[in-house]
Amino acid sequence: MYRKALSFVYIALIIIIVLVVAIFSIYISQLLMATTTTALSVLRETKTVTKTQIITEEQTYTITQVITKTFVRTARYPIEVVDALGRTVVIEHPPKRVVSLSPAITEILFELGLENRIVGVDSYSNYPPKLLELKKAGKVIGYRQLLESRHRENIGSKTRSSYS
Repeated sequence: MYRKALSFVYIALIIIIVLVVAIFSIYISQLLMATTTTALSVLRETKTVTKTQIITEEQTYTITQVITKTFVRTARYPIEVVDALGRTVVIEHPPKRVVSLSPAITEILFELGLENRIVGVDSYSNYPPKLLELKKAGKVIGYRQLLESRHRENIGSKTRSSYS
């Protein structure tokens, strides 16, 4: 009889522990979700519109449309930035051309809608698919291509100057 009472106590403790862990995990997930939503709401607003039309009893026509708006906060120029070596750099005007040195930065630039300013990317950037189209069209070049073209220009300028 003592063993039965002890086993009921163990089962009750296990149930209480499971409930506490479940409540705690729900609380943490809600907290993280609220933080993530707050951080993303500054940059993006998403609205889902669903229209349903019943054609017959057996057939239903549904259209779901997701509308996403991206907001980019514009900075006021001139901007003064201090780099890692303590030097002060002043940027007078918004950049007209951007060279991305990592695939992550390339994706972020596209997500912010700045793909028209990208003129160069690293060798590993291959996403989003529009980037590949821009590379084929010659509007964006890879970093190696840029170095090779500079190298060719330098060789050409040295040969011309040596004949002068």
